[in-house]
Amino acid sequence: MGGRRYPQASRAADPVRRVVGWRRVLSAAALVAVVGCGQGAMTSAGSQGSSTTTVSTVDVDGGGHRLFRDDSWEFPVCRDLPELAAPPEAYQNGPPHVPDQTAKAEVEAWAESQPAYEGIWTDRDDHDGWISVAFSRAAEARQRDLEEEFPDVRAVAVPVERTRAELEALAGRVGTELRPFLAERDWVSIGPSVHKGVAHLKVGVLTAELRSAIDKGFTGAPLCVEGTDPASVPAAGPQPEGGDGWRLLADEDGGLGNRWPIGLAADAASYTGLWAGWDSPVPEVDFQDYVVIGFVADHPSSCPEIRLDDVTVAGDIVYPEIVNLAAGRICTSDAVPHAYVVALERSRLPSGPFVIQIAAELSGRDRLTGRLKVDADLSAPGAVADPSAIDDDASLAKAARSGVEGVEPGDARIYRFDARCGIEWLGEVNGAVWRTDELMPEEWESAVAPHGAVKVTITLQAEPEPLIEATAHGKTIVYKPTLDEERPKCDQP
Repeated sequence: MGGRRYPQASRAADPVRRVVGWRRVLSAAALVAVVGCGQGAMTSAGSQGSSTTTVSTVDVDGGGHRLFRDDSWEFPVCRDLPELAAPPEAYQNGPPHVPDQTAKAEVEAWAESQPAYEGIWTDRDDHDGWISVAFSRAAEARQRDLEEEFPDVRAVAVPVERTRAELEALAGRVGTELRPFLAERDWVSIGPSVHKGVAHLKVGVLTAELRSAIDKGFTGAPLCVEGTDPASVPAAGPQPEGGDGWRLLADEDGGLGNRWPIGLAADAASYTGLWAGWDSPVPEVDFQDYVVIGFVADHPSSCPEIRLDDVTVAGDIVYPEIVNLAAGRICTSDAVPHAYVVALERSRLPSGPFVIQIAAELSGRDRLTGRLKVDADLSAPGAVADPSAIDDDASLAKAARSGVEGVEPGDARIYRFDARCGIEWLGEVNGAVWRTDELMPEEWESAVAPHGAVKVTITLQAEPEPLIEATAHGKTIVYKPTLDEERPKCDQP
C-alpha cells in the first residue's frame, strides 16, 4: 500500500508454532463504538485494544461493493494494518498452551495496576492465541514481570509509541471536526485502535467530500480510515420488471422448489417443479420462445434491500446482476434466501453447452455458491434438454468448509459444511471439534445442496458452557466441543 507509513512496533519474523485449544474461544469480545450520527460521533471506551462487532463488510460482497483504496491517499484502510507485536524472542520460549478462559481477565487486572499500560488484546495475526499487553514505556521490564507473574500463560508485553490517551484525543478531534460531514450517516465508528497504533474512523460510504475533509484536517496524523468506495454503490431505484430479452416472474424471500441456488425450466413440467412450495399463482410462459431461470441470492435479515438489475449472457455464461442497496450500513451476518425467477428469451442463450451462475466471477468476491451446467442447445424454439444434460457443478462442493477460526462469542457467521454423512460432525471451529447427537431436522433437508453442502448460521456461546447454535430455515441445532477429532465414517467419498 502506498501513502504514509506510520512507525510501528517490531513484528515477529518467524511465527511460533500454531497451537490452539478449544477454550480460547471463550475470550470476551472487545467493545466498539458504532453510533448513529443522530447521537453524534463518539470515541470508544474501555481497556480493550481492539474493536469487534457483528457488522460484516467485505471487500467485494454479493452486491459488488468495495472498500475504498487508493495508493496515493495517505490514510491506510484499517483492516490492512497489521497488529503490533512484541520482539520475536518474546515468543520463542513461551509455555505450553494452557486452555484457561480466565487467563486474559487475570492478566488484564494485573496490567491495569502497572505504569504506562495502554491496552490488551488477543493476537490473531501471527501469534494465534497469545495475549498482547501494550505498554508505552518499559515494555522489556513488563515482559519479565509477565513471565514471573504468569508462567503458564502465553502473554507478551508489546511496546507502543502512542498512548491510549493520545489516540483517544485524536479520535475525539476527528469526531468533533468531521461532525458536519458525518451527521447524516447511518453509522460511524471512531476510537483508538491501540493494537494497531492508530485511531480509526469507519464509516458507511467514504465520499469524496469526506475524504477531502479528512485530508484538510488530519494529514500526518496516525489515523486509519475505512469505508465503502462510492463508485461501487448502485443508484437507488425500484426493482425493474424486466430488461433486454428477459422479464421478472417472481421476487420474494425463500428458495426454489428444487433446493438448488439455481433452477432451469424449459417446459411446463419442469416449470411446475421449480415453482413447488410457493403459494403465489404460476405466471404464464410461452416455452416456444422462453426458458425460465431461478436464482437464489442471500441477504442479511436486517438489510433486505437487494435488487435484480439485469440478466447477462457473456459467451457461454448466464448470470444475474444482483446488487445490494444497503452499502455502508450495519447489517447482521445471518443470511435469508431470496429468489428471483425470470423468463429469458431463447434467442439470447448460447447454442450449448453453457453454464448458469449465481453471479459473475470477480476478483475479491467469495467463491461462487451455485453453477448449473447445461450440456444442450436450448436456443431453438421449444427445445427441451434430457435431464442428464443438466447438472449442478460438483466442483463447487469444495465451498463446503470443515472449519473456521476467529469466531467470537455472540458473532453470527455463515458456515458451510458437508452433510453427506449427516449433521453430527459440524467441523472445527476455533480449533475445536464440534458435534451434536441430534438427527437432521426436516427444515434442514431443504437447505442441503445436491452435492451435500449445507449452509447454516452459527453463533458461539461462551457461558454458562461453550456451545454453538447452528440455524437454517428457522431450526436450530446445538453443537458442543469434543476431544474426538475423527470424522464419522460413511459410504460417501
